[in-house]
Amino acid sequence: MKHTENKYWLFDNDTVSIAYDFWSDGGVMYFMLTNKSEQPIYVDWKKSSLIVNAVKLDYWNDKEVTQSSSFSIYKSYQYEGVPLLRMLSQSTSGGGTNTVATVTKEERITFVPPHSSIFNSSFILMPDYEYKLQKNRIRTVDTIETYKVIVNLGYQRVEETRERTSRFYEVSFDSNSSFFNFRNYITYSFDEKFSDERRIDNAFYISKVTEMDEEQFKQEKYRGIPSEGYDFPYTSPDCFWIKVLPKNAVEK
Repeated sequence: MKHTENKYWLFDNDTVSIAYDFWSDGGVMYFMLTNKSEQPIYVDWKKSSLIVNAVKLDYWNDKEVTQSSSFSIYKSYQYEGVPLLRMLSQSTSGGGTNTVATVTKEERITFVPPHSSIFNSSFILMPDYEYKLQKNRIRTVDTIETYKVIVNLGYQRVEETRERTSRFYEVSFDSNSSFFNFRNYITYSFDEKFSDERRIDNAFYISKVTEMDEEQFKQEKYRGIPSEGYDFPYTSPDCFWIKVLPKNAVEK
């Protein structure tokens, strides 16, 4: 795999490419698989899995799913599966009186036409995960950050850029010492009967954890004026975030 300029992890061979984007609360195994060839390909989800710390999680389950639609305007997300990693499925529910229920079955084989893409975002990587930096491995980082303020000069509002010192705490890992490893295993074929199976096995691990205050992670566009909106300077598809409980924070 290679790391693109836009910080996507990208697997690429002669026939398919897979681009990954993990950025979300808790991390999502979101990927786009593209058929680069002139022939259709078929993806077998029964023979494909997400594997986390040697635990296999299936992309396909042989079960029927009931989906209901009503006049409700809100959506809820249901988590299913093992406690550490749980499948993310979306359902719509509510109190409407006119409801239509349909029973569907998950697609085991996905047909991907030439020069087209499919998307998958079945799993959250770290739902409700409690993490605490190991004190003996913490590196303290002090940096100078810039921020903007609005100064009122009579009838004129002037934008100024100022500096402040920010402190972060980091712990780094290699593939052997990382506490969290995961793999995306995909089986596909050019033959619908899968007489010639091909496999992709993309491996990842957490290489660094950075702890910071919420105001550093979610920065006001203009300090002291939250109504002007926020910037998220650390947004990156090769990262994700979790909220640290106060009891686990370096600075309590």
